[in-house]
Order: sequence, then structure tokens, then C-alpha cells
Amino acid sequence: MGKNNLSDEIEFFIKNSLQKNNQIELKRHEIADKFNCVPSQINYVIKTRFTIAKGYLVESKRGGGGYIRIKKVGQCNIEQVEQLLIQIPNEVSFEEVKKMVQYLHEIKLVSYHEGKMFLGLIEPAILSGDNEKYLRAKLTRRWLEFLRYDWEE
Repeated sequence: MGKNNLSDEIEFFIKNSLQKNNQIELKRHEIADKFNCVPSQINYVIKTRFTIAKGYLVESKRGGGGYIRIKKVGQCNIEQVEQLLIQIPNEVSFEEVKKMVQYLHEIKLVSYHEGKMFLGLIEPAILSGDNEKYLRAKLTRRWLEFLRYDWEE
């Protein structure tokens, strides 16, 4: 069996499991044993076929008690958020992000409280130092990526 066929089978197995529940938790070594492959094959499939851009949120913890948690999410308001993502420079001030969050609130993409919570996490008192603006830009991009999706319960 070729690598692509095995990857397809692993992908099918995971997607089939996600049809029953919108979130699953897997043990890397158990899946590798089931498909008679190395754990890095499982990593490859998850990294390439279960991305946020494809509608999946993946958490991973390595080690003996490690797991891979995959959650299926639904898309919404992608065009508006995509435009904001494109416009964020490598470094961004708190005031610039604050204006963006106000805009997201105006178009009803985020609630007042969601916006305030995010701003509280990226304010200058929290993100101080040489990399403050860089880290703020990176966190803002990540937050916007999450806004592209509705959580399915």
C-alpha cells in the first residue's frame, strides 16, 4: 500500500470519527498501531489535512499521556476577516488593533465583551518589551483566524 493510500485511509478514519462527534481525541501510537505505520505518518496526515484553513482545530500534547484533539469548526464571515488578516503588518500598535476590534463589533462579528477580553490580553501593560508590537500582531492574526469559524457544539 502506497503512502498516499495510507494517508487517505487515515484521513478517512479520522473524518469518519468526526461525523459521530465534532471533537475527537486520539492517541498517536494507537492510530499508528491500527494502520501499522509509524507515528510520524499520523503527524503528516494531521498537519496536511486537518488545518484551520480546512475547518479543523488541532491541539496536540506529546509524551506518554499525549493526545491529539481535533475539532471540526464551521466557516462564517470569511471575506471580512480575510481582508483584515491581509492588512495586519508584522508589527501593530494597541490603538490600531483597538480600532479594528471596534469595527468588528460594529459589523456584529464580535460582541462588546469578546472585544474587551481580547484587548485586555494584548494591551501594553501585558505585552511589554522589545517584541510588544510583533507579538501583538501575531496574536491578532491568530485571533482573526479563529473568528473565521463558528464553533459547532
